[in-house]
Parts: sequence; C-alpha cells; structure tokens
Amino acid sequence: MLHNLLKTKTILDKNPKTNKTELLKKTGLSNDEFRSLISNNIIQKRGKTKGAEWHWVGNKPSYDMIQSLMSSNTPQNKSMLEIIMGKYDVKVSITDKITLKIVSNDTVSLRREDGNEVVVNDPLRLKEILSLIS
Repeated sequence: MLHNLLKTKTILDKNPKTNKTELLKKTGLSNDEFRSLISNNIIQKRGKTKGAEWHWVGNKPSYDMIQSLMSSNTPQNKSMLEIIMGKYDVKVSITDKITLKIVSNDTVSLRREDGNEVVVNDPLRLKEILSLIS
C-alpha cells in the first residue's frame, strides 16, 4: 500500500490533471482507498468539470498514514476475517471438482464444478460433509 501511495503522490505532483480512472490504473489503488484519501484530506479535487485537478495536500506517505487510514476505514461491526474475505475472495480446492469458499467467519460454501453449492454454517456439519468427500 505504501508503494501505491508513493506512486499516487508522484503522479499527482507531476500532473494534477491526471483523471481518476487513469490514476487508479497506474497506482493500483481501489476506489474505496481513493475515497478514503479524499475524506481524510490527503488528496483534494480542485474544479468540478472537465479539467478538474487532483492535488496531494497531505503529508508524505508513511506507514503511520497507512495505519491511520486502515483504522479509520475498518467497520466496527466486521471481524478482520470478514474484511479479508470480502477483499480477497479466498477459495480452497478440496478435490479436483470441489472448492471450499470462506464466506464469513462462521459460514463456508462447498461448490462442485457443475455449479451445485452447499452453504454450511455449522462446524460439525462441515466436518461430516468433508469426511464423506475424502
């Protein structure tokens, strides 16, 4: 993330007229991360129509900045596992034809390659199902 912020600052310092879509492609930032930079007064938009400019107005990117951004964007009602799963879509291959996907901190889904899917939220039930597969 620090690398992405440094890239963003460099690009905006050189050419503030860079449009948002191009900036996100070049830097690897997500829309949410970019909105967070705006809401935390690190990036500022000047102008409203064609020719609007983006300016880096915050401090130089640092690990402290990243930690501050992450803590301000972490929803209080979600666990860390839910945040990671929502962002990275973790799947594990059980067999050649069956994958296990972690949906949340208490729910998983088992999916066959033909599209059939079973959602399980009971650990004992999951253990029974997996014992039948192996």
